[in-house]
Amino acid sequence: MILPTKFTNIKSSYLGLGALVLNNLHSPQAVSDLWIKLKINPEIATYQRFIKTLFILYSLGAIDLKNGLIYRSMS
Repeated sequence: MILPTKFTNIKSSYLGLGALVLNNLHSPQAVSDLWIKLKINPEIATYQRFIKTLFILYSLGAIDLKNGLIYRSMS
């Protein structure tokens, strides 16, 4: 379910959720602030999916954590 398949569309995949997170990460934010902003999206649905999405983005090097804030990675 990380990548879209024949049965999982892009919006429901973690790749699509990652794009949603990155589109809403304009400036460094706390995890709780980002969650408050994104929890209204039906694709995110649960806090667990949100955290898994952050984990995948961090693993890919797309986001980083510094001083308790999440920000887009510059590398």
